Amino acid sequence: MLNVGHYYNYKQYQNILFINKQKTKYIQIVQNFQNDYQNQKFDLERVQKQLINASLIENHDDIQIDQQKDDLKKQDDNNYKKTFNCNKQELNQLSQIENIQILVQKYEKKQGGLLSQSYIVYIIQTQPLDWTVSRRYNDFCWLHQTLEKAYPGISIPPIPKKQTTRNFQPLFLNKRMAFMQQFLNKIFKSPELKNSKYIEGFLGMVSDEQFKQLQKESERLNKLQRVQNLENLNGKADCVINNDMNVFFKQNQDYLSNQETIYKKIKKLCKQLIIDFDQLSTTLFNLGDCFNQQHQITQNLKNRYSQDVFIYHILFYKLMKIKVGLLDQIYINLNNACVQWGNVLTNQIKLVQENLIKWFKFYSKESISLKGLIKQRDVAEKEFFSYKQKLNYKKDRLFTLGEIHKWEIPSNFIKLIRQRKLKNKEFAFQYMLPKDSITEIELRDIYGYYNNTVQNEIKRLLGIKVEEYSKHFTEFAKNQSYQVTQLSFVWIDLTNSMENISQGLSNQNDNQIQIEKKNQLLSQFDDIKYIDE
Repeated sequence: MLNVGHYYNYKQYQNILFINKQKTKYIQIVQNFQNDYQNQKFDLERVQKQLINASLIENHDDIQIDQQKDDLKKQDDNNYKKTFNCNKQELNQLSQIENIQILVQKYEKKQGGLLSQSYIVYIIQTQPLDWTVSRRYNDFCWLHQTLEKAYPGISIPPIPKKQTTRNFQPLFLNKRMAFMQQFLNKIFKSPELKNSKYIEGFLGMVSDEQFKQLQKESERLNKLQRVQNLENLNGKADCVINNDMNVFFKQNQDYLSNQETIYKKIKKLCKQLIIDFDQLSTTLFNLGDCFNQQHQITQNLKNRYSQDVFIYHILFYKLMKIKVGLLDQIYINLNNACVQWGNVLTNQIKLVQENLIKWFKFYSKESISLKGLIKQRDVAEKEFFSYKQKLNYKKDRLFTLGEIHKWEIPSNFIKLIRQRKLKNKEFAFQYMLPKDSITEIELRDIYGYYNNTVQNEIKRLLGIKVEEYSKHFTEFAKNQSYQVTQLSFVWIDLTNSMENISQGLSNQNDNQIQIEKKNQLLSQFDDIKYIDE
């Protein structure tokens, strides 16, 4: 049931947020435009300033060239580090609450209209905020894709893959629910994602109209063009390039590929383990049924011994009845032990399914996502070096032709620079084609951003993995310990029962000696019949 207080509190919060955003919306658009213009202007002014500074040294050409070499060394593409200012995230409700838990509570089947098919919605609860919303699978896909575009370089947890055909089977839907719950809770492990307006809207917007507006707004997200356009918590973006990082990513790429192969083996072996447990439990149930059949025929024999007989036989039959009864108790206890043993193994099937198959399936998908993140970094690297190579070729060709007017350097600055300097190739390359050079710098910064961010994400996820694995398998071990305890009770009960039966047989053997003595006395009286009471 929808929490009314939650609805109005959240609606009021959204209205206030909407008004504030409307006030800054157009200002932000203008500022973004101005920032882009100013950044381009600053880059051009920087080039022009360098040209002026270069022209001020008239009698120290060697010093100027040495200084340029030092500057190049500092900005070497294989040894580069720079921090940029970028957009700072506004804090949302979620960012200020610790220990948020997401529960995909249940699924509901909704009937489609005249021209639409039936579909499934998932009921999602957010605690301790007491938010409740319903979302379709396509909404999860939208959230995943939007977070990927809004936060490049950040690892987005995986979601279950889309099915080619509709599947309304409970087993399938329950598995999907568990996977999507893990997806949502994993999002809150990342500070940037937790503070995202998209995850807040996904979990908190009850109004379909508001949610659709948020989805429409996300369509304006584009591929990263400039590092300054990023948005994160601290409003800073670090760009780092060095050779050690190339080694780091190569090692982790190999590790993830090997891990993916191992995950596939684990999945296959766990499925085989379920088959083995199922076969073994079935065998135990069948064995228990055999003891039950033994119980049935023994029970029938015991009932036959209940009829009256003459004195010379009745004592024998009564003794047999007692012994058969004890044997019957053995079969009953063996049947119970086998059934309980089989039940314990049947429980193992669920434990393997929940704690191994589903667990490693999610982490297998996450491993693939992480490989995709490294691939983004590799693409950024390739785009930068490819552009740089083409630009260097273009500059080299222009330098060789000596047509300075095609270098796109303002003529008034060319006049300030002595012709001898422009004949220095290394010097000329720094200032010709300034707009193209700016694009090269931006591509380098994007590559450096991916370098640094993806490396940090790998480190972050590794720490989270250690934490989650240790907690998960601690609970798994506790469950297994409980199962072992339950099985030990089966054997303890069987031991006690067998000892009691054995003691009962011993008592009956003592009675048999006394009965045999009584029979010897009675045999002296052939005409007397004895009925044992």
